[in-house]
Amino acid sequence: MAVDIETEPKFSVSRPATVFEDTFEPWTGEPGFSNYDIAPDGKRLLMSAPEARTEIKLVHIVLNWFQELERLVPTKQ
Repeated sequence: MAVDIETEPKFSVSRPATVFEDTFEPWTGEPGFSNYDIAPDGKRLLMSAPEARTEIKLVHIVLNWFQELERLVPTKQ
């Protein structure tokens, strides 16, 4: 969201306007860390977005994998 601020002839603030319509990572609340940064010239804004989610199409289930691991990498001498 963004607002216009006027200081002359008196202080006034415009109604908030939407700047971005997208999903961004929420701020964690940790001091010293934020989910955005502004370029020194004030003309660009960088925000972190969540990883792109892809649909899971196939799941491999491996049974008895401890036995297979032991067969491939024996630990007993």
